[in-house]
Amino acid sequence: MNAVNRVRFKRKIEGVFAPTIVEAQAANVAVELLLQLRLQKITIEGDAQQIINLILNPETDQSDINIPLNDAVALLQYFSSWKAS
Repeated sequence: MNAVNRVRFKRKIEGVFAPTIVEAQAANVAVELLLQLRLQKITIEGDAQQIINLILNPETDQSDINIPLNDAVALLQYFSSWKAS
């Protein structure tokens, strides 16, 4: 039986931003945290389908949202396996 570990975190983001920007930043922080935890296989789950789609297809041009996601997408290469849903 496979054990599933869920990591939850809370971080305050200063300023006033569009919801998609906050979701993108949250995804970025989550990937950084998972990398620090030295996990090898991860699943990124979120309720913002636009953000999930950009993680899966980073070449899609959404300039205002891509900026916070660029780091997250680049860091995904360090995991042996990842998926987003």
